[in-house]
Amino acid sequence: VTYLAKVVDGNAHNFSFGIDYGLDYWPTTGNLLVYLDKAGTATQATIDTKVFETHVKPSVTSKGSVPNITIHTSATRRTRVKSTITTSQGTRQYTIVQSFGFENDQAYSNGGLNQVFTQRTITKTRTTVAFDDGTETSKYFTEDYPLTVAFSRKTYTLGGGRRRLGQQPVNDDDEATVGRVPSAFQLVGFELIASGRAPTPVVYTQSNLTVDHTFRQKLVVDGNKDDVRTGLDSFDTSIVQAAAVRRDTRLNGTNATNTVRLTSSNETGCFSRAVASVNGAYTTFGHGTKCPPFIRSSSSVEGDDDDANN
Repeated sequence: VTYLAKVVDGNAHNFSFGIDYGLDYWPTTGNLLVYLDKAGTATQATIDTKVFETHVKPSVTSKGSVPNITIHTSATRRTRVKSTITTSQGTRQYTIVQSFGFENDQAYSNGGLNQVFTQRTITKTRTTVAFDDGTETSKYFTEDYPLTVAFSRKTYTLGGGRRRLGQQPVNDDDEATVGRVPSAFQLVGFELIASGRAPTPVVYTQSNLTVDHTFRQKLVVDGNKDDVRTGLDSFDTSIVQAAAVRRDTRLNGTNATNTVRLTSSNETGCFSRAVASVNGAYTTFGHGTKCPPFIRSSSSVEGDDDDANN
C-alpha cells in the first residue's frame, strides 16, 4: 500500500522479489494483492516519507587467533515509509516502520575442536493507518529467532601398561588379583596377548552436538478494525526445539534426542503440541500441558517516537 503511488500512473509495471546479494542462496517468491475500487473512478497516492537503507554494512570483530578465536558479527537496519492514499472511501495515511537486528557469535576453543555458535535475528514492524475522522489502526508484528549450536570432539585411549593373559590390568608385582577374570568393560580397549608382552592401546573419538532454537511470531492489532483489512487477528506463536546427538566410536553407535514444543495463543484460547523422540522413535506425541496466556502488549519499533510526526 505504501508504494501504491508508483503504480497508479496508468502504465504497465513489472514486480520482482529477491534478497540483495543472496539470490543464489535464498530463492524468494511473493504475493501481490490488488483490490478494485468499484465505487471510485481513480486512486490518488503520494509517497510522503521514504527512509530505506538498501544495503547493510555489518560490524565484524574478532578476539584471539586461529584456531582458538571468537568472531562477532552484528547488523542493524531500519526503514520508514509514509504514504497518503485517496479512494472512494476517503483519504488515509499509511505508515510502515521496520527495524531489523542480527547478532552472531562464533567461538572456537581447544584447538578448534570445541565450537559454539550463537545467533539471533529480530524483526519488528509497525503499520499504522490514520483515517479522516481522527481514528487509526495499528498493527505490531514481531519475529524473533534465537539459535545456539554447540559441537565438541575429544579423543581418549584405553590400553597401555603390561598385563598377563586372563588378568585385569595390574602392576606386575600385584599378586592380589592374579587369576581374576576381567569383566567385559575392562576388556574393552585391550588386546589380550601372551603373558609378558604389552597390550596395544586403542584410540577412540567422542563427539557431541546440541541444537537449541526458538521461532516466535507475535501480532497485536489495536484501534479501528472495521474500516481496514487487518488480515489475521492478534496472536502469539512459538516453536521451541532442543536436539542432541552423541557418538562414541568405542560403542560404535549414536544416541540422538529431539524435543519440539509448539504453542499458539490468542484472546480466545490456545493450542499446544509436544513431540519428543529418541533415535528416531517417538517417546511423546500429543497435546502439551503448558500454554502461556496471550498478553496484549504492543511491540514498538525502536526509534519510532523520534520521528512519529515526520
